[in-house]
Amino acid sequence: MIGLTIEAKDDMLAIFAGKVFTLALYEGDAEVADAIYSRREVQFGSPVGDQVRYVENLDKVLFEGFNSRHMVDHWAVVDLNGTLLARYKLTDPIEVSSQMDCKFRPGELRIGLP
Repeated sequence: MIGLTIEAKDDMLAIFAGKVFTLALYEGDAEVADAIYSRREVQFGSPVGDQVRYVENLDKVLFEGFNSRHMVDHWAVVDLNGTLLARYKLTDPIEVSSQMDCKFRPGELRIGLP
């Protein structure tokens, strides 16, 4: 064996499994700044996967309505104390505005360990 065991990966991912966090949206290096934007709650399930172990969001996360246009290119998990725990780049940036919302379906947000 080379690298982490599945048990070690699961222990590390356990900090996310079954707990409630907030999801933040980023535009470049800064969190989206918009008068009606606010972080949304997100909860992750138990670790799954074979060699790559990961947790994924259990429910839909919806950000509705923005005052102005933003190009969201990262998402982040923040604990309830405001501490940033994980930040990931979106493969395809999402444009949001007063007419366009941002939605993540169950399983679209993954935190993993190879």
